[in-house]
Amino acid sequence: MHGRRYDAVCRRPSECGARLSRLLKRTGLAPEARSHLLAAYAEELVGEDDPTALAAAREALDLATSPRLRAAAIQILIRGHRGLPERDDLCRELVAIGTEHDLPVYRVIGPPRPRWQ
Repeated sequence: MHGRRYDAVCRRPSECGARLSRLLKRTGLAPEARSHLLAAYAEELVGEDDPTALAAAREALDLATSPRLRAAAIQILIRGHRGLPERDDLCRELVAIGTEHDLPVYRVIGPPRPRWQ
């Protein structure tokens, strides 16, 4: 097997979240670095009933400095928070970013889905 197994560093998701939370408390992080950390933190919490996940994903989106980082933050928002009123707009933006910057995965996962899914 190539690369590192997911559990090689963080044996439990809560451990990963705690590590990311500690890193996010550092001051002086560059916006891009903070956005990456916030996106990773929000991704760890997708599916959990944790209000900090939505706030982290929104801040990651606000701080995103590149199309790829913005797309990643949008993906977390639309996947982890289906009840967002702006979800359809975010889906359209994700498709636009994927198309404009040749990021095929975002063209595929971005289209809005019916509310019942």
